[in-house]
Amino acid sequence: MKKLIGLAAISLSLFSCAAETGQYTLSQTGQQGAAVGGIIGATAGLMLDHSNRWRGGVIGGALGSALGGALGQMSSQK
Repeated sequence: MKKLIGLAAISLSLFSCAAETGQYTLSQTGQQGAAVGGIIGATAGLMLDHSNRWRGGVIGGALGSALGGALGQMSSQK
C-alpha cells in the first residue's frame, strides 16, 4: 500500500509540473471528462470499499479522473 501511495504522489507531482509548463493541456471535453470521472469514481469507491471508505474514495476518484480525462481528450481529437 505504501508503494502505491508513493507512486501516486510521484505521478501527480510530475503531471502537475508538465501542466504548469504548458507541455500538456486538456481540452474542455477532457477537463469535463476528468471531473465527471472523478466524481463517479469516488462515489463508486466509497460504496465498494466497506473496510476503509476514504481509501476507496481516493483511489476511485483518482482512477476515474484519469480515465475520464483520457477518454474526454481522445474524443475531442479528430
